[in-house]
Amino acid sequence: MVNYRDYLNSYNWQQRRQFILQRDGHRCRQCGDAYRLEVHHLTYRRLGREHPNDLMTLCRPCHESVHQRIKQSRRWVKSSRQRWSSRSTVRRWSPKPSRARQGDRSRYAGRSSPKRRGSRRRY
Repeated sequence: MVNYRDYLNSYNWQQRRQFILQRDGHRCRQCGDAYRLEVHHLTYRRLGREHPNDLMTLCRPCHESVHQRIKQSRRWVKSSRQRWSSRSTVRRWSPKPSRARQGDRSRYAGRSSPKRRGSRRRY
């Protein structure tokens, strides 16, 4: 696995970064600013072998904003898992069978299953 900091200082990354900056016209793809540009990884799966579609130019404030939103969404997911995993919550939100459905079942008590009307073509 490649050390991220070492990779960002490598010649390979500098070439890739210049390509992405040129592709994006040396502008932030979020706000259009041309000051303090950085190249953001959408995913870190192929570090060192990134596809150009996995990279985008962002100005520093937009880049920080993106990472802040990622952190917030991770926190939300973590807290939601804890909240929804408690047994009382699961019981509280479990659907209860409705009376109409129970009544429908008793109507077909003598048969193995309700007959479907119009499901087969008769010739």
